[in-house]
Amino acid sequence: MATTTRGPVTMRLCFFSAAALFLLCFLLPAAVAEERFYEFVVQETLVKRLCNTQKIITVNGQFPGPTIEVYDGDTVAIRAVNMARYNVTLHWHGLRQLRNGWADGPEFVTQCPIRPGGSYTYRFAIQGQEGTLWWHAHSSWLRATVHGALLIRPRPGVPYPFPKPHSEFPIILAEWWRRDPIAVLRQSMITGAPPNVSDAILINGQPGDFLECSAQETSIIPVAAGETTLLRIINAAMNTELFVSLAGHKMTVVAADAMYTKPFETTVVLLGPGQTTDVLVTAHAAPGRYYLAARAYASAQGVPFDNTTATAIFQYKGGAGCPTTAGGAGAAGAVAGAGVGAGAAGGAGAVAGTGAGAGTFNGSLGRSNLIVQVKVPDFLADTNRVAAMAGIKGVGLKRYLLGSRNKNKDGSMIGLNKAFPDHPEIPIH
Repeated sequence: MATTTRGPVTMRLCFFSAAALFLLCFLLPAAVAEERFYEFVVQETLVKRLCNTQKIITVNGQFPGPTIEVYDGDTVAIRAVNMARYNVTLHWHGLRQLRNGWADGPEFVTQCPIRPGGSYTYRFAIQGQEGTLWWHAHSSWLRATVHGALLIRPRPGVPYPFPKPHSEFPIILAEWWRRDPIAVLRQSMITGAPPNVSDAILINGQPGDFLECSAQETSIIPVAAGETTLLRIINAAMNTELFVSLAGHKMTVVAADAMYTKPFETTVVLLGPGQTTDVLVTAHAAPGRYYLAARAYASAQGVPFDNTTATAIFQYKGGAGCPTTAGGAGAAGAVAGAGVGAGAAGGAGAVAGTGAGAGTFNGSLGRSNLIVQVKVPDFLADTNRVAAMAGIKGVGLKRYLLGSRNKNKDGSMIGLNKAFPDHPEIPIH
């Protein structure tokens, strides 16, 4: 009877096959991952906000700056060129710098600053993180205008742990000063007093409809009825906690600071400076235009704060009163470009006009002559404000909503209560 035995050659083949399979399990994700390269030119840029034209420091002339879009497992290389007059470094807020801590960016901590005329290349790997983070300057107060979104998606072929949204939009909240933020900080250091409060809150670089010279640039978020949008909300403000709410819609929170959470529904979210929150919004309301609004949370008595309200517009495609002209298309492009000023110039904004009842604004639509209604979140549609809308027109209504000028009859300032959606205003004495 014939017999067979395993010889040395057969044993070697089995060993090498097992080793190759073992290595393939580790090398396959690396083969899918990519190295993504960006060039960031830090420079002075002329912009116009609140009727004033001033120079600010930006990246690539954009405000907010470019959006970095990567996948978990990718390697990122960012060449920073400093053409501004200040020293600068860049920080990747919330990113785990595993084995590449020198790329983290804090000035005089992990690196010397990039001096004017100099450059530096940051290299780091994305490892085990998914969700919304952001990047910003880490020198003095340059981050007031030098910041942008950092979006980390799951590895190719790996789904979200929630139903895939039809679209995604970054929502970057920030503060705006009519002066150079560096000068604001220097004045504070000389006097020993806190820095002056900002003059406006911004959404994607724009104050929105309630601030002077701003309605034509209001950021637009185009949505389709029945579809779900993932809003990646980032609080890039210097010192301000911000409430965010969307009129007529509920938000489902699915992640915070690039960490998935157990989903829950809410009508308002609160973000501290530097925090991010991902929310899903399904466009189930009557097609139209709805305000996404942001306001500061401040509870300390007698302490000044920026009491303005920033707005963007959640706009249904093809809804009654919604633009189908080039102006509306320009607005959609502005959102896709993370609210860059040049892109937003064609956007449509609702100018405050005569009131049409609780929870709505009537006004001309951006640069067109259309008359539309924009529904407001609950915290803007309380009895006092609706009465003001009904009785105050044009500039008067804007002044009422500007915030820092808002006072009670006894002269005390109006502030925000913790029970924000239901009791939006309480006197501060």
